[in-house]
Amino acid sequence: MELLLCNNPCSSQLLASTLLDAWLSGDRYRLSWELQRLAALPRMQDDSAECDRMEILTGIAHEMRGHADLFVPRTASAPVGVWMDLLSHLSGRRKASSN
Repeated sequence: MELLLCNNPCSSQLLASTLLDAWLSGDRYRLSWELQRLAALPRMQDDSAECDRMEILTGIAHEMRGHADLFVPRTASAPVGVWMDLLSHLSGRRKASSN
């Protein structure tokens, strides 16, 4: 597994985009793999904005892993809507469109 470090300014944006794409694809296996990959990243000990974004991203992934059904409509689950919006923001997209 490739290790992404804070000194790469696009790490959080690329990871958020990859996670969001996996989620929107509806592929449960792919989504699970992306969530596991994010969970395996080591915590960064840096005060940079990129490290803050990585911490938010890994926190979202951790919470998503514990959710019963990530494929419910965003209107049916407040956390799903919030996570989708946060991932859209972190990935640099306007807004994710799913359900």
